[in-house]
Amino acid sequence: MQTESERRYQSQLKLIDYQLNKIQAKLKQYESIGCILLNFENEKRSDIGRVVMSLITEIDRQTSGIQSAVENLKQLR
Repeated sequence: MQTESERRYQSQLKLIDYQLNKIQAKLKQYESIGCILLNFENEKRSDIGRVVMSLITEIDRQTSGIQSAVENLKQLR
């Protein structure tokens, strides 16, 4: 039987996991936009595409690290 503290802990982990999944889904959409911008012949739009892709890569790297930490915490319980 779980204590109130354990239930809250599990609930918070699920919430973090859910939020990360939403962020990662949005990143996929933005990645598509970035790819489209990269392929423009217009130099400014192409530059914007590179910036967008760079930001997406960095955010993806950070959210993957958080996701990994959440999975590790789930294993500890």
